[in-house]
Amino acid sequence: MEVKNKFGIVYEIKPGANLAGVDLAGVDLVGVDLAGANLTGSNLTKTNLAGADLTNATLAWAKLAGVDLTGAKLTGANLAETNLTGANLAYAKLTDAKLEWANLAEANLTGVKLTNAKLAWANLTETNLTGANLTGVKLAGANLTETNLTDANLAETNLTGAVLTGAKLTDANLTGTQGLVKQIGVEVGNFYWKRFGEGLINNGYQFKVGINKLREGEVFADDERKLCTYPGFHFASRSWCAVNYPNRPLEAKIRIPEGAKINEPWATDGKASADMIEILQVFDVKTGEDVTEKLNKEGLMICKQRSKEVIDTVVRVTLVVLMLCIFWVFLFYGICAEQDRRERQKSNRQWLHERVLNEYNVKNPPMQEKEILKAMEAAQKGGK
Repeated sequence: MEVKNKFGIVYEIKPGANLAGVDLAGVDLVGVDLAGANLTGSNLTKTNLAGADLTNATLAWAKLAGVDLTGAKLTGANLAETNLTGANLAYAKLTDAKLEWANLAEANLTGVKLTNAKLAWANLTETNLTGANLTGVKLAGANLTETNLTDANLAETNLTGAVLTGAKLTDANLTGTQGLVKQIGVEVGNFYWKRFGEGLINNGYQFKVGINKLREGEVFADDERKLCTYPGFHFASRSWCAVNYPNRPLEAKIRIPEGAKINEPWATDGKASADMIEILQVFDVKTGEDVTEKLNKEGLMICKQRSKEVIDTVVRVTLVVLMLCIFWVFLFYGICAEQDRRERQKSNRQWLHERVLNEYNVKNPPMQEKEILKAMEAAQKGGK
């Protein structure tokens, strides 16, 4: 197969071809067989190599920025120090590939197979490696700043000296991963810094000088694979706080108290969190003035005010409950009295009814009783 570049030069494309230093920028090489080819230092910028077979090919120092290698076979290929900035390597086979010092910044590596690939000192800044299988991959010294490694398999991967600042490791498999290091090294008893809004308020929490704990029922977020997790109180160095929160008016020197739980993410950008912190001193950011005592007094006043408000609320609620109870008691007695009145009326009616019947019966006795009375009168007369 022969192809012509933008300068009209014709090249033969075949397995094992020597194409070192050639310019094939923008050429359509979809599905070509370049297994074992020598492409050292060649210009393949924005070349379409989708589905191409580059097994064991040498691409060291080649220019591959923006190249389309979707589904390409790069098993065992030598891509050392290659520029692959923004390249599309989605679902490409890079098993055992040599990518030391390669520039893969912002490349699309979705679903790529990198088993046992060598990526030591490679630049993978902001690269998408979501769900990638990186088992056994050598990533020592690699730049993984802001790299998306969500759901990636990093089991037994060598990350010695790798930069993980801001990398997304959510749900990643870190079983047996080598070289993971806590950048800050947070320990109980050490001192750190935290910035606050007016009145020591931060993220909906009202802090105070002294021990501060999470609200009742809140569960501390301690997954080291996730960045900036909540619930938890975040802290860092004084300089980090100054750079990232320059507009917050108060800064506090804090200590991690005994018994506190700590979460320092593997890919931290400089901060960590704990389920409780002890605020020791508070300073005005603008003036540098120590305002600890002032805030203590204000805190006491706030506590007193809140206590008074709580007491007032309790009194009001108690009065309302008491009034309701009195109302229901009166209502109950009223209902009972009404029932008694109706029962008495019913009894009186029954008594009157029976009395009327009795009087009627006396004045108008039944027929049998009349005959008996007549017989008795007749007997009395006969006896005279």
